[in-house]
Amino acid sequence: MGIWQRYAEEQKEEYIKFLQVYGALSNLFRQKQGDLIPYLDSKFQETIYAKVFRGENVDKANTPHDVLSMFGSERIGIGTNSMY
Repeated sequence: MGIWQRYAEEQKEEYIKFLQVYGALSNLFRQKQGDLIPYLDSKFQETIYAKVFRGENVDKANTPHDVLSMFGSERIGIGTNSMY
């Protein structure tokens, strides 16, 4: 079973909604002309992922992952990246 399937549907919907809203707002601050492609920076994704899925944002700890999620006694590192 993948990580995404372990989360409740309500959490997944909330996370997607945050990304959609942020993506829609990102074009308001666009500095260059061109296609209106939303930009979702990784810091925002880390923060929202940790908040919605009740993880720990560990990006500042110089780890290979950004968020630490707990599933019972299982600790899983989650990586995020910027998306266009």
